[in-house]
Amino acid sequence: MKDKLYDMMNWPMIEAIVYSEESRPELILGPTVTRDGLLIQCFIPGAKEVCVVTDSTKKRYDMECEDEAGFFAVLLPVKKMYAYTYEAVFEDGSKEVFKDPYAFETTISQEDIRALSAGVYYKPYEILGAHIMKIDKVVGTRFAIWAPNAMRVSVVGEFNHWDGRRCPMIRRGHGIFELFVPGNLLGTGYRYEIKTKAGVVFLKNDPYTLDADEEGMSVVYDKDSYTFGDKNWVMDHIDETEHDKPLSIYKIDTGVVRSFGNDYAAASKKLVKVLKAGKYTHVDITGISLEMNPFVPNKEVGGVDALKELVDSLHQASVGVIMNLNMVYFSKNAMEKGWFDGTSIYESADERRSRCTLADAYNYDYGRPQVRSYLIGLALYYIENFHIDGIRVDDVAAMLYLDYGKGPGEWSANIYGGKENLDAIEFLKEFCKVIRKTNPETLLIAKDTSGWPRLTGSLEDGAMGFDYKWNIDWMNELCDYVKMDPLYRRDKYNEIMNTMLYAYSNRFILPLTHANLYNELAGENDEFKFANLRLLLGYSYFMPGKKMISKNIMTCTDEKINKIYDKFVSDLNSLYEEHSSLFSGDDSSDGFEWINNFSANECIAVFRRKAECNDDLLVVVNFTPIARNNYKIGVPYSGKYKEIFNSDSQVYGGVGITNKQLKLSKKDECDGREDSIRISVPPLGITVFSCTSNE
Repeated sequence: MKDKLYDMMNWPMIEAIVYSEESRPELILGPTVTRDGLLIQCFIPGAKEVCVVTDSTKKRYDMECEDEAGFFAVLLPVKKMYAYTYEAVFEDGSKEVFKDPYAFETTISQEDIRALSAGVYYKPYEILGAHIMKIDKVVGTRFAIWAPNAMRVSVVGEFNHWDGRRCPMIRRGHGIFELFVPGNLLGTGYRYEIKTKAGVVFLKNDPYTLDADEEGMSVVYDKDSYTFGDKNWVMDHIDETEHDKPLSIYKIDTGVVRSFGNDYAAASKKLVKVLKAGKYTHVDITGISLEMNPFVPNKEVGGVDALKELVDSLHQASVGVIMNLNMVYFSKNAMEKGWFDGTSIYESADERRSRCTLADAYNYDYGRPQVRSYLIGLALYYIENFHIDGIRVDDVAAMLYLDYGKGPGEWSANIYGGKENLDAIEFLKEFCKVIRKTNPETLLIAKDTSGWPRLTGSLEDGAMGFDYKWNIDWMNELCDYVKMDPLYRRDKYNEIMNTMLYAYSNRFILPLTHANLYNELAGENDEFKFANLRLLLGYSYFMPGKKMISKNIMTCTDEKINKIYDKFVSDLNSLYEEHSSLFSGDDSSDGFEWINNFSANECIAVFRRKAECNDDLLVVVNFTPIARNNYKIGVPYSGKYKEIFNSDSQVYGGVGITNKQLKLSKKDECDGREDSIRISVPPLGITVFSCTSNE
C-alpha cells in the first residue's frame, strides 16, 4: 500500500503545497476517487499522526506521512465519496478533530464571479468576505476574497493556529479565492495571509469583514442575527419622494451618541428623547463607517447589533437616519486594502492619482469595476441591513477633481488633458442610479465644496443623480455675516441677498454645522450672542432649502439659555412642518419672492414664502440691534397679516418687541407694492406673518 500511495503522489504539487505556493490546492488536497479507491490527502504542519474517521461507520484509517513537513495520505478501499473527519496528534501531544475544508465543493457560481469581475454585482458583500452557511449539512464559514495578482491566499485564525500553510484558498478565476472552513467560527478572528509572486508574505484584514475587534482584526459575523421592529416605518416610506416634504436634520457624530448614556441602550433612549423633543424629522450621524473596515459600524455606537437597535428605535419614534460614507480614500494601515495582493488593486498604480491630500491615505481607483461595486455595495449594505434612510457622500470635490489639494506636477490629467476625474464622474452616476433603482426611498446627499453643476436631479435630465447637496457656500457666508459686528453688516448686505441667485442651481440642504459657532457670534455677552443665534437659525429655516442643525453649534454654558434654545428650535421645527410654503416650494423660484432686498443701510430684508394651498408667509429680518417702530413694509396683496412667530419673544429670551394685533393692509405704496402694513421690527430678530388675502 505504501508503494502504491507513493506512486500516486503528485510530487511537484506536493512541493508547491509544502512551500505555500499552490493556488489550486483542491487539485491535490481532500478526497479524490481513483480506480484503486478513495484517495484522501492533507497537509497539516506539525502533526505526527493523522487518522481519517468515516462519519457513517466511524471506521478509522491511519494516514501515511508522505512528506515530513506534514503531508499525509491514505487510500480507502471504496470508490465513492464518504463524509469523514480528521483526528490529528501533534508533536507536543495535543490533539485536534476537524472536518476537511477540501472535502466540500465551492459554492460561488461562475456567473457571480463574472459579475463581480465586471463590477455589476452590486452586493459583493453577499459573496465576498466571511459567511456562515451549511454545506452537506455541515456548518462552517465560507471565506472569499478578491486578490487577482496573488500567488497564494490563505485564511488564518485560531482555528488553524494562524498557520497560512493549513488553509490555502482555491483560486476560482477573475482573481477570486474561496474556501469553506467547517466548524462554528462565529465570533472568531481571522485574516488573510497573502503570498505575492515575488515571494513576499503578509497579512491583510478582510475588506468585506462585517465585524472586527478593537484592534481592527476581521471577525466572523452572522448578519441575520437581529430582527427589526420598524415594519410600519419601512412600509410608510417605500418609494417615497422627500423633495416636497419637510426635512429637518439634527447632525451629530458617534461620540455624541455615546455621550448620551452610560451604555448603548441608555444612549439610544436619550437620543430618541432629544430628537422627539426637538421635532426633527431625521438625524445625521457622522462616523458610523470609518475608512478602516468600513463595513463594520463604529464601536462608539456599540457595533453591529447596537447600531441596528439604535436605528430601529429611531424609526419606531418616526425619526429617519442618515449616515456619511467616505468614498474618497482608505487607510494606509498595513493590514488594510493598500497594495492588497502585492499590487495596487483598490488604488491607482499612479502615485499622482493614489495620493490623498485629505489624509495619510490612498485614494480609491474609480476606474476599476471591482472598486466601484465595492463602494456601491458599502452603501447598499447599510441601507438594506441597517435600514439607513439616507447616505451622505463626503468630500465630493476631492472625487471630482484630479488636482484637488495638489500642486503642479503632483497630479495627472485625464485623457483630454483636463482636471476632471472622468472615472469618478461615471462612478457617482452609477452609484446614484443603482441606489435609486434598488432603494428609491433612500436620500442621496452630496457634501461638496466645488461649483460642480447639477449634482442634484435625475440622471435622465443630465444631472448627477443626488437628491440634495449641502449649500456650504451659503453656510459660510451667512455665518461670517452674523459673526460680524452689526456696525459693518451693511457693507456685506448685498452679498447675503445674492445667495438667492444660485438657490435653485441644485436642491440644497442649508447646513448650520460650524463647530463652536455660538462663541464666535458677534456680541460681548450671552444676551447679544443668543439673539444673533436665533436670528441665524430663523433666517435658515425661512429661506428655501432643507434644514440641518449640528449639535456642536450651541456651546453656551448657561443652562437656562440652553433650555430656551431647545424650545426655540423645537418651535421652529413645528412651524416648519405646519406650513407647506416653507418646504414644498424649495425647488422652484415660484415658492419664494423678495419684497425688500435693497435696504442695505438698515440691514432689513423682507420676503414671501408661497405655496399652492394659499399658505403664504411674510418674513421680516432685521440684521441690526436697532428696533424699528411703525416700520412700513410692502405686502404682496391686500389682506390681513397676523404675526405667528417672533424670535424676539420673551419666551425665547428676547426683549419682547412683537406685533400682537392683526395688521390690515392699506393702499399705501411701499417696496414697489401697492399695499403695505406698519409693524414693529425687533432688534436682531425675525418676524413671520401669516397672510390672508381679501380676495
